[in-house]
Amino acid sequence: MQNKNEVIKAAACFISPVEVNRSPLYLFLPRPWRERMGEAQVRGLPFAVVGQALPDNAPAKGHLAAFTLIELLVVVLIIGILAAVAVPQYQKAVEKSRLTEALTNMKTLQNSMDVFLLENGFPQTDVTLEDLDATGTLQGGFFVEDGTYFTKNFIYECSCSSSTCICESDRSRLDEDMNSIEDYYSLILSKGMIDTTDKWAKQCFTQFTDIGRYICRSLENQGFIYVDNEV
Repeated sequence: MQNKNEVIKAAACFISPVEVNRSPLYLFLPRPWRERMGEAQVRGLPFAVVGQALPDNAPAKGHLAAFTLIELLVVVLIIGILAAVAVPQYQKAVEKSRLTEALTNMKTLQNSMDVFLLENGFPQTDVTLEDLDATGTLQGGFFVEDGTYFTKNFIYECSCSSSTCICESDRSRLDEDMNSIEDYYSLILSKGMIDTTDKWAKQCFTQFTDIGRYICRSLENQGFIYVDNEV
């Protein structure tokens, strides 16, 4: 009988408390050993060490290990640092994706202006954006009565006079009535204003905003002139 108990005791040393409690071996253990198994399981020990004292640093029976206040503060600090770095980068990435719409529509308007000037020359009276016949090619918005084109994030205005043509795209935050609440930056295409040749001049006005400065700097390699000013 003593040899049998020694075999059971030796086997229990290599079985986790959960496994022991679910196996027939658990039924053959003396009550003190079963209690030791249960206590080891509560304290989260990897193995039930039968017949040996539990470590001094093991959690008290019935209590779970918890984070200290210092540990929580360190975690909050790390999250704050990551947010301070990640959020601005995320906002810049989102703004760059919005910029794609403006560049596409501005290129469309530039082509429409070129076709209009080729067919008619510089007009003697003002010509609005709708007169450029770009209605079917602009994306993501609608015209209002004065010929301005609105999208969710941009306001487009174009006009030609006797010697100049200009097209403007304003990145704005709009209210429910489509009124501009805040301007972030503006893209301007012009012919006959800055360059007296037949070329289009490209300007990006920052509107004195950080996101405007970032966008305008990124457009310099596309031929836009950086202007840290309001339109």
